[in-house]
Formats: sequence, structure tokens, C-alpha cells
Amino acid sequence: MPATRKTPHERFRPAGWSGEHWSTAIVTEHLATRNSAALFDESSFAKIEIAGRGAAGLLESLCDNRVDRPVGSITCTSMLNSRGGEQLTVEVFGHRVDPTVVAQPLYDPDGARLRA
Repeated sequence: MPATRKTPHERFRPAGWSGEHWSTAIVTEHLATRNSAALFDESSFAKIEIAGRGAAGLLESLCDNRVDRPVGSITCTSMLNSRGGEQLTVEVFGHRVDPTVVAQPLYDPDGARLRA
């Protein structure tokens, strides 16, 4: 039986189905981004602008991170179901003086989760 060589980041592999297609490159990329800088092409993501007086409050109630942040801030967060499972990954950009955010959903291109 051949020996399997474990990489230093293998301990981060998720259990079950989510670990089947997982790669240690994910951890390597995360650490490089966290410790330095990165540029991600998100041009294929759907963009939904949520604007107006209640925009930040709406996203605060839907997302698991605090998203009401100053202009120029970017927050990567999730929208969770009632069991805490991820329904939607969102990046929120505070880009105007009024409480306006732009959400970039990865799994919900038509914004149905926001309308539900």
C-alpha cells in the first residue's frame, strides 16, 4: 500500500462531501491574501445594488457579518438559512456617502434570496 504524503495544510480539509474536491491550494491562497494582497476577478458574479435609507439595515438582518461600514470598506459575508447553512456568499461594498451597498452573490444570480 503506497504511503500518502500529507501537506502542512491538509489538517484544514473539511470532512465529508465538501472535502472531496478541496485542495490545499485554497489554504495557500487564503494565507497569501491575508498576509499580503490579492486581486480576484469577480466580473462573472451577479451584481445587485441595494440602495436607500434601509439598505444597510436590510443587509445587516440578512448577513452573518456586520456590513454597515464606512465608505471604501469591503465585507465578505454569507447569508445563512435557519440551520446556519450557507445560502449565499456576498461581498458588500460601501461605496457612497448614503447607506448604499453592492452585493455580489455567487450562487443567486437573480437575487431571489434578497427578495424572499
